[in-house]
Amino acid sequence: MSSDFTRPEREFRVGAVRVTVWGNPRYGSDGKTWVSHRVAMDRGYKDHDGNWKKADTLETDDIPKAIMALKRAYEYLTMNKQANATDTPNMNDAPLTIDRVP
Repeated sequence: MSSDFTRPEREFRVGAVRVTVWGNPRYGSDGKTWVSHRVAMDRGYKDHDGNWKKADTLETDDIPKAIMALKRAYEYLTMNKQANATDTPNMNDAPLTIDRVP
């Protein structure tokens, strides 16, 4: 992975659930470049000492939040598909956008 792609492209948060969109550069044998996307999901929680931790499992009440965050990530990716297919952005120049829903 290129050093230009060390930050997530976009984050969507709903409650304690976070969905992160990562852009990965791809290079074709014909010299063309494009961005392939991956989506990661986690849930934040505080441990018994009050420290924030991340988990890859969900509580029952987190499921609707995960669905909402994943839907927003899917909409973001599909609405930006044309732009992502033709442009390879420098991720260090672009601000990280975090969408939050309480």
